[in-house]
Amino acid sequence: MPKITLQPSEERLIQTSGLFLSILDADGGFKLENPKIGVISGSAGRQYQIKDISEMLFVNSGVSAVNIEYEVANIVITSVGKGAVTVSNEIVVKRIVEAINVTATSTVEDGKMAKNVANNFAPIAIAKTSIAAGATVEVIAARAALNRTAIIQLITDSPNMAEIRLGSSALNAAVNQGIFLQGNKDAVSAYEWETETAIFIHNPTAAAVTIAGGETWRA
Repeated sequence: MPKITLQPSEERLIQTSGLFLSILDADGGFKLENPKIGVISGSAGRQYQIKDISEMLFVNSGVSAVNIEYEVANIVITSVGKGAVTVSNEIVVKRIVEAINVTATSTVEDGKMAKNVANNFAPIAIAKTSIAAGATVEVIAARAALNRTAIIQLITDSPNMAEIRLGSSALNAAVNQGIFLQGNKDAVSAYEWETETAIFIHNPTAAAVTIAGGETWRA
């Protein structure tokens, strides 16, 4: 296909002895001029009906050179430019070849978007709410569920601040690792974790600590 380069402020007269002018590619803007149509904008992916127009003036009024690829033809080109396709008839999808798995966290109710909120709650087992000094305990098991959130509160009944570390395994909840919480019953420290993993708590102190909390999810 013909290719031209228009330098800044350059004009070039192109013979267009056909019914349609297609701009296949262009790396910048330019103008098309003819006494019968006046001045119109030219850009990649456009097709112009040019019946009874034997020549077209390509004009680059910009400050940079423009590379243009064009085609003059007597038939309608249904695919012009890079990746642009024109479909003239209705598209009918008969079947989906591959299934698409979608997990939705929202739904539409009465024309409005509504979040799929959690509708289940399970507290931490009472036997796991007291964690001995130096111990690491899995307080909540893993659960693969929609909108699952684990809630941990540090509520030790002591004037001294208690400390714990949170993680998704015994290894990353160890000393100097994991999420750090410090608090007591009068200054409760809490953390909400949106995760499907198990929750482990490590007590790095020399005294037992007391926790509360649980998990919420949507069934």
